[in-house]
Amino acid sequence: MQVKTFRARSLQEALRQVRLSLGPDAAVLHTREVRHSRLGLFPQSMIEVEASSDTVVASRFASSDHSSAPSNAAHTSGPVM
Repeated sequence: MQVKTFRARSLQEALRQVRLSLGPDAAVLHTREVRHSRLGLFPQSMIEVEASSDTVVASRFASSDHSSAPSNAAHTSGPVM
C-alpha cells in the first residue's frame, strides 16, 4: 500500500492536493494538526493528511436500502376498534 503525506494551511487545501495527486477515490487514512516552522522561527499551524489510492473504503455517501428496515405492525394493520 502506497501512502502519501500532504501538508497545507487548511484541511480544504490538503484535500484538494490529495484529489489532484491520487484522484477522487483516494482514501484519507489520518489527519492531524502540526506546528511547522522554518529555521525555528514563527511556527505555523499546518494540517497533515495521510492518504492512499490503494485502500478501498466504503463511502459514507452511499445510498442506504430502506427496504430492509423493520416495519411497525401497528401502523400497517387496519383501524383499531
